Amino acid sequence: MDFHGEKRSNETHQSTTDPEAKLARKGKGKEAKLAFSAHVLMENRHGLCADIRLVDATGTAEPEQALVMVQEQRRQGCQPKTLGGDKGYDTADLVEKLRDEIRELRALIKQHSGNSSRPPSTDPPWAPRKAKPPTGRKAGGQPGHDGTSRELVHVNAVDKLTHVYPSACRGCGHALSPALAREKSGPLRHQITELPPF
Repeated sequence: MDFHGEKRSNETHQSTTDPEAKLARKGKGKEAKLAFSAHVLMENRHGLCADIRLVDATGTAEPEQALVMVQEQRRQGCQPKTLGGDKGYDTADLVEKLRDEIRELRALIKQHSGNSSRPPSTDPPWAPRKAKPPTGRKAGGQPGHDGTSRELVHVNAVDKLTHVYPSACRGCGHALSPALAREKSGPLRHQITELPPF
């Protein structure tokens, strides 16, 4: 069939092997061919392929798929710091949408328990913390606190009782006689419980 002098379009041309292919040209002055639009997202440092897409050649597929692939990387937990592409991706709409995403990410980074509904346990180390007002109390257990120490067994229930007296003063290191040690040290009880052999 001769189409000389007629404007070719997807309504007049269709691939016999792949009817979903669309007419597309690589650039100005280039011939239009029935094809698809392929897009590859590469990791620049090591040259790894991070994503690949094959879609209809609509003429706007490049910026559309660039945004889709970047959003997919974010969904998988990867946060690209820089993004490069050829002139086919350089459209005002794509640049503005990417800037919107950057603004959203910056807003998420700045969130903490003080300006959002997030609990304090999720706060990053640099998040500001509210200073607690001083209570005037000392740290640790307060007077009247029940305590959590284990009660000592009654003296009549122990198997062996040993008296131990210090031989020297803990403050000055001066030697102490047993009588003086009993007078200065005061009674302190300590119990050891031995587990039976298994």
